[in-house]
Amino acid sequence: LNDGPETMMAIFTHYILKLKNRNYLLFEKKSGPGDLPFRKILPPFKFKLNTWIDVPDTYTGSILRAKLQIEKSNLGRLKSFFYKGEALFIVYELDDKKIYYHKFVAKTASGGLWLNPFVLNPENNRTEHKVKRIKIICQDDRMMMPEGTIAYEAITFRHSEKRPPTRAEDYLFWKTLNPVKKTLFSGVNLTHKLTGADHWYNSNASDVVNDKKGGSDYGLKPGAFSGSYFFYPGHENMPAGLTYLEIYITGSVKASKSSEALLIVSQGDDNANTFWCAKKITDCFIEQDRWSKISFYKKIGIKNLNPTQPLHFYIWNQDPTSTIYVDNFSVTLEACCN
Repeated sequence: LNDGPETMMAIFTHYILKLKNRNYLLFEKKSGPGDLPFRKILPPFKFKLNTWIDVPDTYTGSILRAKLQIEKSNLGRLKSFFYKGEALFIVYELDDKKIYYHKFVAKTASGGLWLNPFVLNPENNRTEHKVKRIKIICQDDRMMMPEGTIAYEAITFRHSEKRPPTRAEDYLFWKTLNPVKKTLFSGVNLTHKLTGADHWYNSNASDVVNDKKGGSDYGLKPGAFSGSYFFYPGHENMPAGLTYLEIYITGSVKASKSSEALLIVSQGDDNANTFWCAKKITDCFIEQDRWSKISFYKKIGIKNLNPTQPLHFYIWNQDPTSTIYVDNFSVTLEACCN
């Protein structure tokens, strides 16, 4: 929704959702004018990089976008000329306190970054949590000017300006039902008291430095594995009507931007693996040699799960020479029903 703001609006203006499933959404060209977008742009204001910005909640049912004007510094322009610009991220905090992020390009951000309705799962008809505040971050803030300008844009769809608006999440994505979720597991490493089907396994003592226990940060030596969460998704733990699991992982990591460390989600035992998914820590958002928040989200369909094998969540430091530091490694596992 952020890659081409004006293209997305052109699609939603001239096409309407006809069919959807977990693999795709099919839109059909409208036979008549249908509902048209009416736009209202709020007065612009200044914002600072790496600072939370409140999102107005007075436009429920509308599309809310943030039109950004942000400029590179002289050093950033020089780097862009010889190589490429530094990555920019918009960080979303939802009303359930979960954090998500999206990489964007400054040039397209002026067209509007999508905020609400926040859409993680367009294939189902459940409404989703709202964005409460955002933060604009550069991996190297020396490359950008410290301040920019933001103007919120509210877009409603209606047959005419005098007619009541159509709820955007309903009109665009058929999201009319309340969410049905069950939290199966949630905890922070070394502090969460785990019982029953979930466990925390500590790292090998030889793999870590500064291991203070009790949730404090610890260092992973080259080639070392962090402690691991371990959860059995047995039939007795699953609610009726389950269609997929949502995995949400957060934490703090201190490492270089060239780190090869991996955040790993897998399912398997000594006999076989059902799946093994890895993502570079640097792709989960990181700032060089400073403590950086990481955020990871993954959805697993029920057909891809084996209820007899445990799920594992951990960090593997693949760096050949460098130690990385980890703090507050947290995993939340939720069962979702359509």
